[in-house]
Amino acid sequence: SGINQLFQYYLYTVYSFFGRKDPHAVAPPPRPAPNSSMSSSLIQSFIQQPFLSPEIAAVAPTFAGVTNRRIKKALQQIYADLIDGAAATRGLDGVVKIRGARLSPLISFEAQSYYGLLETSTAVESLVFFADSMNQVRVQINRMMSAAHYDSVVDFYSNAVDLVSTIRLDIYHNVVEHIINMDTVMTAVVNQKYDMRDPPSNHSPYVDSLVKEYSRLVKFLDEVKRNKFAPPEMCHEMLTWELKVTINALIEAISNVRWCTSEG
Repeated sequence: SGINQLFQYYLYTVYSFFGRKDPHAVAPPPRPAPNSSMSSSLIQSFIQQPFLSPEIAAVAPTFAGVTNRRIKKALQQIYADLIDGAAATRGLDGVVKIRGARLSPLISFEAQSYYGLLETSTAVESLVFFADSMNQVRVQINRMMSAAHYDSVVDFYSNAVDLVSTIRLDIYHNVVEHIINMDTVMTAVVNQKYDMRDPPSNHSPYVDSLVKEYSRLVKFLDEVKRNKFAPPEMCHEMLTWELKVTINALIEAISNVRWCTSEG
């Protein structure tokens, strides 16, 4: 039971820090400006209270930004079972609930900090290692558990441990989606005049926007691989995912073109 709760709490914390955000969540206090030094009192307060303040923690997350249904359901269940909105408590069933952890204000998700990819990768890959370790002892745990607890072990592995590979991809996808500004590209596609009576001598302007965005993406991934901010296979995964996002965005944008001439 203790390992179960520890794993679920760690999974919840990693995703709440680095996964898809709830657009209606209460924002934590802003981080200091990059060029300013943190005051010793702020650092001390973070060390003394490494959990969300009651005002922020009391607002139950809706996980509205989570698009994967399995991940969303797992997060909701973990929050209901383990996370308390105000303080550490012990329920009537003896289950201890604790406040959700808060992210250090020193971590930046800005472009100059590689969108927090180094910290994100460290957290995600440690979660993957934790899940791999749990899978290695799965047989031994099944042997130790009585028949009355067998279903609980199955639920733990299927709803938490086996979900980590999906969470890993979803978090890396979330990072790369912040690099390319698809709204700009889609707007350029919709605003393009599709009139073939006067064929242009050059390609459509939105192509230039798309090439510029992908140049930034390739440069970003090259720097990530060179600095080893993320595993090589995840760099390939992020590029592949962004290509899928781009194709879907182009299809949606072209479908929103309201009219063209009979020649077009």
